[in-house]
Amino acid sequence: KVSRVTVPISPEVSDGIQRLARSIGVSLKSVLLAAHLKVVGLMSGQADVFTGLFVNGRPERTDGERVLGIFLNILALRFKLQGGAWADLARGAFEAERELLPFRRYPIQELQRIHGAENLFDTAFNFTHFHVYQRLQNMAGVESLLHEGNEQTYYALTAQFNLDETSSRVHLALEYRELELCPEQLETIAGYYTRALAAIVNDPQARHESLCLLSEREQRLLAAWNETHVDYPNDGCFHQLFEMQVE
Repeated sequence: KVSRVTVPISPEVSDGIQRLARSIGVSLKSVLLAAHLKVVGLMSGQADVFTGLFVNGRPERTDGERVLGIFLNILALRFKLQGGAWADLARGAFEAERELLPFRRYPIQELQRIHGAENLFDTAFNFTHFHVYQRLQNMAGVESLLHEGNEQTYYALTAQFNLDETSSRVHLALEYRELELCPEQLETIAGYYTRALAAIVNDPQARHESLCLLSEREQRLLAAWNETHVDYPNDGCFHQLFEMQVE
């Protein structure tokens, strides 16, 4: 079973993300992908991360937009979270996706067949911007009352980012498989995304590796679990201390 959790993004953070993308010359998608990669790195405990990236493989030729069918594919994106500013991380995400573009039509099912794996990664990233709805606003006699998008995830966690055409706001929904994650875990993970996006906006030139995305509660637990200092008697031999502990 697949469930979904909506992650609130304030108007200030949404606007800040879009301003940052314009100022450093990358797409909005790249800034959001940078935040996703940072969260995946935290959850995996690795600086070398692996995630799925949804891409559009529609033919780039005259009338390509008229061709019927689904051209959605998923690429396997590997990224090394090297130290640097948040802005550099966004630029790195942009370059990583650009390097994968020549392979955007290679079927993910074929990769799975070659490697004998049902899934090659546990997380995935998707960004949608249905700008086609702009046409409806200019059509006489047509009024758009409601539009919704429904996705299906096959991974433990999928970050579904969207730029709303009406409000120009960035939205985020986390879809997860209940067999692998629980609501309490998703609440924690949602906090990681919220803090990562806020940090990018607050100081794009700050070094991302210096920020702890853990909540205050998690940081207190981490400090408590690692507080292992114990005062030992220093007036006896080791074997005597060992015997005392046995007793």
